[in-house]
Amino acid sequence: MNNSKDDSILQYHGTPENPDIKIFVSHRIDQESELIDNPIYIPVRSGAVFDKRTGVKLLGDDTGDNICEKNKSYCETTTQYWAWKNVEADYYGLCHYRRYFSFADEQLPVCEGNWAVFDILDKTTIEKTGNGSTFDAKKITDYDIIVGDKFTMPQTIYEQWDSAPFLYKEDLDCLLSIVKDLYPDFYEIADEYIHGHLFYPCNLFIMKKKYFFEYSEFLFTILAEAEKRIDISKYTVVQTRLFGHFAERLLGIWCVKKLQDDKSIKFKTQQWFFVKNPQSLAPVKPISENSVPLMFVCSDYYVPYCITTLYSIAKNSDKNRSYDILILTSSAMTNESKSLLTKALAAYKNFMIRFINVEPFLSQYPDYQRTIAGIVGEQRFDSLLMIRMF
Repeated sequence: MNNSKDDSILQYHGTPENPDIKIFVSHRIDQESELIDNPIYIPVRSGAVFDKRTGVKLLGDDTGDNICEKNKSYCETTTQYWAWKNVEADYYGLCHYRRYFSFADEQLPVCEGNWAVFDILDKTTIEKTGNGSTFDAKKITDYDIIVGDKFTMPQTIYEQWDSAPFLYKEDLDCLLSIVKDLYPDFYEIADEYIHGHLFYPCNLFIMKKKYFFEYSEFLFTILAEAEKRIDISKYTVVQTRLFGHFAERLLGIWCVKKLQDDKSIKFKTQQWFFVKNPQSLAPVKPISENSVPLMFVCSDYYVPYCITTLYSIAKNSDKNRSYDILILTSSAMTNESKSLLTKALAAYKNFMIRFINVEPFLSQYPDYQRTIAGIVGEQRFDSLLMIRMF
């Protein structure tokens, strides 16, 4: 698997007959996820500068020319910037640790929109989605630009943004004004797209080098200006991801404009799939030999109590020792809850907190649904099954 920090996987390997395809997969730093064993995928830790783990094998977006420190507001696009500035390829792509393109010969059954859903990312899933032994590079190289399947929303993009409790329509208005000021020839398309129903979601794309560089210049020029015009210093953790949300809209705007200007572009929308539980199925290992492991079972309901416990432990801990905090939870726990728990330990540099979704480990057991209920709601969790993970 391409899980090594060996920079050889970033070397240029293209020939006229076999172009070099590199799809960069944005990974979180607070969990280890399964990888697809295919050389076109380059797993990268987004926001690696904030990663306090030791001995991590995945490459990070914190080397060379990078904006890694902006990850909390730019999200996965810090990986895109890093690839743009530091890596040579013929085709560049961006995926996520739980969202990948399907290259299957047949359309996969869909659960939402146009995308398929799988419980875990195992060999069966990889083969079903055409990313394993049946992968055909021509499904990429026959095109100039590939993006995730668009879908029709019941609301316009503007209405959907305005209805989200963590987004402000004034920020989206500001984005449109920036496009008008910096790229006036894009403004009409941008206004129509934002007030339309068709949406290209999730920052999923693969592009020839020429177009990738054009798009990246467009994207990061606009995001840099947005940083100057919008003060996010008092935004919540969720709201701080604003520029990542901007990027998700700007991809569609840029694609529509390019296709309008150049009818010769070979463009394709590609089905993609979502993985409910992307976490690694390998046994959970300590972050270091000398760290003190502490495990907690927690759901959204228990977050206030867990924060109190963590703070008390940290306040009375040995500053000369490192502590590995494992929060055993389910996919139901929200990112906001995780952020609150993480912030509780932010001042203690000798504490590392990890969130372990136990669903992939427990799904093999017949009483799985009863067991998992304990970390979704208020019921007690079966500690015996918890131990089997390790």
